[in-house]
Amino acid sequence: MTTTTPPAIPIFPSSENVDTDRPSIRVPLSLSMATLLSSLVFVAPPPLFPAMARELGVSVPVMGRVMTTMLLRGSVLSLLAGPWPTATACGASW
Repeated sequence: MTTTTPPAIPIFPSSENVDTDRPSIRVPLSLSMATLLSSLVFVAPPPLFPAMARELGVSVPVMGRVMTTMLLRGSVLSLLAGPWPTATACGASW
């Protein structure tokens, strides 16, 4: 009795059937989703400020200042986090 093994299923799809003239939709779709999700950081919290302010016992303007401080801190840190790995990989010291 002989046993036959099933044909191997390729891990990566074959490039023979891919139309190279047509651009892939994956890149614009992923960039659109990233833009949408990153904009939620700015859009989602402000409607919740009154409830959060009541819960924390502070005023609504204080909640706005906290969000502004967090966003400014994030922007400054992103300016440092971008070039820092490249500079340290090249041997630069800060």
